Amino acid sequence: MLPWTFFATSLSNGTNSLVAHTQLITKVYFPREILPLTYIVAGLFDFAIGFVVLLGLLAWYHVGLTAQAWNLIPIVALLAAWTLAVALFLAALQVRFRDVGVALPALVQLWMFASPVIYPLGVVPAGWRTWYLLNPMAGIVASCRSVLLQGQAPEALPLRMAVIVTVVALPLSYLFFKRAEATMADVI
Repeated sequence: MLPWTFFATSLSNGTNSLVAHTQLITKVYFPREILPLTYIVAGLFDFAIGFVVLLGLLAWYHVGLTAQAWNLIPIVALLAAWTLAVALFLAALQVRFRDVGVALPALVQLWMFASPVIYPLGVVPAGWRTWYLLNPMAGIVASCRSVLLQGQAPEALPLRMAVIVTVVALPLSYLFFKRAEATMADVI
């Protein structure tokens, strides 16, 4: 649940960041991608605090961590990169279409049910699994569960799919954001 909470909160705040700072955007030029990025970095601090609490709960319930827990570092980096990709895209879209901010909570809730947050990845039928794994959150959440709770290395296919989709989406969303940035001050 911790990775999903980071994703949902950072995505919501990052998407609304440009609209929330209209006075700053219209008066001063600066790289506007800094605004969504700051909310994601702030979300990482919240994630770290939540992780410390989780470690305390794991110790309380006598659930030991294995060496596989170190795999969480690149998984969280992947989570942050994916969140940034989606936040940049949606933030640029929201400048032009304000309804994005209104629809976002419903979209995030639907996305949660399309990710293995409340159920394990293994319940997804094998025939649908490849399509299901096009959602990077599926691989990220399943990998976090695997390394923390089961003490196992993350499954290769879900993590590989998450990396591929993120590596493709991040530069595309950045390009989309930079193209939209040219007219942001006028439209906002």
